Amino acid sequence: ESFFLLLTLKNGGGDEADNATVNIQPVTDQLYVFCSHGVDQLPSINPGEIHTTSLPTGIGVEIDITSPGNYVAELKANIEIGTQWDFTPRFLFQVGDQLNWLYDVPAEDSIMVHYNISESYFDQWHVEDYRSYSADYSWKFGGPDQGVYWPMTDGALELPLMKLGDGAELRFQHWMEAETGYDGGIVEVNTGDSWEAIEPDGGYPGNTVSNGSFPGGPGYNGSFDWQEAVFDLQAYVPFAKLRFRFGSDGGVHEEGWYIDDIQLTGDIFSAAPQLQLDPAHGIEFTLGPNPFNPTTAISYQLSAVSRVSLKVYDVQGREVAELVNGWREAGSHQVTFDGSDLASGIYFCRLEASGSENPTYMTRKMVLVK
Repeated sequence: ESFFLLLTLKNGGGDEADNATVNIQPVTDQLYVFCSHGVDQLPSINPGEIHTTSLPTGIGVEIDITSPGNYVAELKANIEIGTQWDFTPRFLFQVGDQLNWLYDVPAEDSIMVHYNISESYFDQWHVEDYRSYSADYSWKFGGPDQGVYWPMTDGALELPLMKLGDGAELRFQHWMEAETGYDGGIVEVNTGDSWEAIEPDGGYPGNTVSNGSFPGGPGYNGSFDWQEAVFDLQAYVPFAKLRFRFGSDGGVHEEGWYIDDIQLTGDIFSAAPQLQLDPAHGIEFTLGPNPFNPTTAISYQLSAVSRVSLKVYDVQGREVAELVNGWREAGSHQVTFDGSDLASGIYFCRLEASGSENPTYMTRKMVLVK
């Protein structure tokens, strides 16, 4: 199956975001999910404004028919704003209706990102092989090997953006040596504009103090061997980011905090209404023959009067044909697409139908073979 992705971006800064472009790429080699590497050009976004990429865009994703029913791909959005800014937020793309992402830390981790929270405070997150719960590596906040963390730290280790639903949970294994009552670690969530601390099942076992950047309050500290932590995420649907955060004051310094075997689970399709075309919405959409040369018949059936847009795009997201644009009566409709003037290759036929309710969309992959 093939899809076009919508990305919603908010300008949280103080300047206009002008001439921004977006494309999607895999973070690591993916077995079943492929990106078309198209580029979407965004209009200027003023401070505080929100913009969603157009439908369809060149941001295409294709799922191989051999994909397991619940496969998670790690993707990144490459966002460039003029010649001054570029950043690459990560997100999880879930195949199937269940999120089941188990992340065993590799030697070189390109999925997680880490950073210092405030300019004058240190970040010591790194991949470490001195201790791990399984396999060979874990994430550690502290010095190399058995080395201790520094004074006046406040560093974050951030997971990709993910979609959450009923039963959503975060689980991970962790090991800690941190000054009791002062230094320590917490988990935070961001559902849009800001980060907030969340508590594990049973609450945090200790308390931390603020160092001027790290907030202090309930957290993990003291000394304990590898143990599992569980966080209920159902209050943070449909989309959220998570991060591990460690802070220290200027006093005692110990070995630090290790994180391993991060797992996210839950029913993602219960999180929010899905906009797609299927018989349950009263709309059917088929085409054939496929592959074709040079023509194919595209059929759709409407249960009510609808405004219909039917267009064909190449793999770069460029429109190559507009087949329908206007109101259509309920019932069966058919239109012929002629690819005589096009090169052999993959194309995408995208149907949009809207009436009294929100628009619904579906994209079909077409293969032109000459």
